[in-house]
Amino acid sequence: MRTSKESRLIEDLRYIEHREEKTISDLISLGYDRKKVEQLSDDLNNITEEPIERGDYDDSWDTIPAPEKSQRVVDLQDVYMRVDFDGDGVAEYRHIVKSGSYIFENEVCDGHPFAMFDCLLMPYKLVGIGIYDLLEDLQRIKTAVTRQVLDNLYMANNPRKLVNANSNTDLDALIHAQPNGIVLTDDVQGSVSELVTPFVGQAGLSMLDYYSTVRDGRSGVSSFNQGLTGGELSKSALGSEGVESLLNQGQQRIELIARNLAEGGLKRVWSLMLKCITQHMNRHDQIMVDGEWLAINPRAWATKYDMTVSVGIGTASKKEQVQNLMLIGNAVQQAGGAIPGLVAPENVYNLLSKLIKASGEHNPDQYITNPQNAPPPPQQPDPGMAKVQAESQAKMAELQQKGQLQAQKQQGDVEVERMRQEYQAQETQARTQLEAERNRMQAQNDLALAREKANLEYQLAMAKAQMAQ
Repeated sequence: MRTSKESRLIEDLRYIEHREEKTISDLISLGYDRKKVEQLSDDLNNITEEPIERGDYDDSWDTIPAPEKSQRVVDLQDVYMRVDFDGDGVAEYRHIVKSGSYIFENEVCDGHPFAMFDCLLMPYKLVGIGIYDLLEDLQRIKTAVTRQVLDNLYMANNPRKLVNANSNTDLDALIHAQPNGIVLTDDVQGSVSELVTPFVGQAGLSMLDYYSTVRDGRSGVSSFNQGLTGGELSKSALGSEGVESLLNQGQQRIELIARNLAEGGLKRVWSLMLKCITQHMNRHDQIMVDGEWLAINPRAWATKYDMTVSVGIGTASKKEQVQNLMLIGNAVQQAGGAIPGLVAPENVYNLLSKLIKASGEHNPDQYITNPQNAPPPPQQPDPGMAKVQAESQAKMAELQQKGQLQAQKQQGDVEVERMRQEYQAQETQARTQLEAERNRMQAQNDLALAREKANLEYQLAMAKAQMAQ
């Protein structure tokens, strides 16, 4: 990553470049001209010292050439810069993608998509410093002191020898010493003696402890906020309040770093995400918020996003904040009872909300309700309106009773009419049956008379016939 040196803000950069290694196959897959891509050089003359040192340290430096052309690695530069490309005298932001002397993309844009995270800010500088910058010299000093203590320990455990130059002593046996080894000499008493090296490692160890204390003060991370054993606490003369004070100091340092990371980098990342969504998302969508689906329309959103990061880097600890808020709550309760109208529901809600947050809960709405979001209380009825409403209800009851009586009367009339119609139907049916029975009997009588008449006529005819004979 490279930037213009004179810039002070990430939004006002005149030049910013992101360089990465790509294979020939990757560039062709991105749609760039194959002829230009294959002509790119994989020369590493522009390599910096950092990757060389890192490669030498962990043996990750790859000097083996690629097995084929498509796997050759080249540098790809993604550049955002202000330049007067159209010649109108006004420099505009342009996005340029290049490798070597070949430019693959050159288009107008409205800004660069990079964010910068700095642990500790530096005045009038774009790039701040990190924990390594604070501790680099201490770590080098501790490394040197540790090596010197070890060297002194080696010399004390394996002292050098004083050898008489005129004696006949086997120097190879002295140089290559081994357990139970034999050194040949003609004078045991005066030929060889030890050069004693005093052990001064205690002073070096004290220096290491001192620089560890300096490191804890610079970084804010110490053994007190990393967790202490019971033995370490018992040996400490700080007491519970002293240990708590040290914990709070280290926590403030860590929270300051978190605040810088949030305000310096995370805020811009969210702004860039919002900008990308509002520019390229052209349809409605639904997202899950608090367990419920919410319809969103990014096209109606504003292009700027206001995000405030608060990490609470005050001097008071969480415990002290809770105690202070409890005292404020008692004072507010007493004052509110003595002076009517002094304390509003919103004031009580704000106090309880801060108390809940100081206790470690991040969402106070789970326990209390904002008075602004509470439903309005029911209104007291007007006496005149109550009288009118009572009279209206009485009239409605009377009309309802009359309606019920009228409905019952109509129902009785309908029932009487139904019974009358049933009686008429039964009477008509009885008359019909009686007339049918009468006709049947008349027919039977007529048939009997006809038979009797025919029989008499037959007998008369037979009598006449006999008389004629």
